[in-house]
Amino acid sequence: MKWIFAAFVNLLWLTSAFSQTEVEITILNAGLRDGKVLLSVFSNAADYGQKKVFAAYELASDRIPVVTTISLKPGKYVFTVFQDRNGNGKADTNLIGIPVEKFGFSNYNAGGFPGVFEKHQLDIGGARQKIRLNLYQL
Repeated sequence: MKWIFAAFVNLLWLTSAFSQTEVEITILNAGLRDGKVLLSVFSNAADYGQKKVFAAYELASDRIPVVTTISLKPGKYVFTVFQDRNGNGKADTNLIGIPVEKFGFSNYNAGGFPGVFEKHQLDIGGARQKIRLNLYQL
């Protein structure tokens, strides 16, 4: 009987360890066919501070809004996005560091400068989730 209980506990642990949450991401305010939309996901504060991306996605802007679905393990994540109008794969800025291409962050409304991981993090887990990210042009 003990081995049945142990097997059941192990099965529960394995199921939770490998569980994934489907995340539907809708990106608003992208320019139609105005360059690819680049989405980055960060999984912790240290990597976010060092710009070490956990996962990256290159999305076409041939339909507005831009929508994609990804799978993530439960946890806290920050999502960043920009529209690469000149196709160089980088979020371009002017001489004083202000973005010249449309950009956005999770939990950001263009009110001031983007902040630390904790300011922009979203808690992912459980059932399918929907996230909306706005692109802003300064």
